[in-house]
Amino acid sequence: MPSRALGARILGVLSVLLAVVLTTGQGAYAASKTVRDATGDVYSLTGDTPTKVSGPSGDITSVTTTHTRHTVRIRVQARHLNLDQTLLVAKVKTGPTGPSYFFNGTADIGMRMALMTKGQAHLIVCPGISMRFRPARGYVMAVIPRTCLGDPRWVQAGAALATTDSIIKTLADDNFDPMSDGSDGSTGTVDIAGVGTISTAQMNAPTVPLPLGPRVHVG
Repeated sequence: MPSRALGARILGVLSVLLAVVLTTGQGAYAASKTVRDATGDVYSLTGDTPTKVSGPSGDITSVTTTHTRHTVRIRVQARHLNLDQTLLVAKVKTGPTGPSYFFNGTADIGMRMALMTKGQAHLIVCPGISMRFRPARGYVMAVIPRTCLGDPRWVQAGAALATTDSIIKTLADDNFDPMSDGSDGSTGTVDIAGVGTISTAQMNAPTVPLPLGPRVHVG
């Protein structure tokens, strides 16, 4: 792709041809916006008082919302993802008066699960809702067909990432006690994109507060 300075010197006929290529290529069918997130704002889930942790595990660096004619994809880029249980929570607002949807995805060793609700309680049964987990490439992604969202003209999205002990690894532990209340060392972290400081009220709220990013119109 030529730079803007070079593009200004291209002959008119070539500019027209270039415009045709751009409007008929893949980019014409997708709109995408990325919001950067500050690092070093990961909090421990242990206890009732929010406490920042020094390690970068699950530290969100950016959230990219891509809105195509067929899907809405919310890609959360993060530092130091690992194979313990990773939870992606995303909120999708559809239109000025449209409903909000809540995506919940779980990735554990050899396991992927994803579900979505309309509002806080109404479970959406819709084929194609999925979660992609690529720790080696540092991202987690929610994939939602537009039909599951009512084919909106635009969406806004917010996301949070949590890490906890692996359920698969725990169940495989010979010393695992299913009657235990889990208070003997369970750990976890959370990072909410767009929130630098988590208050006690936010930590103990029944739902995760998720600031929404910019509107992304269908491409």
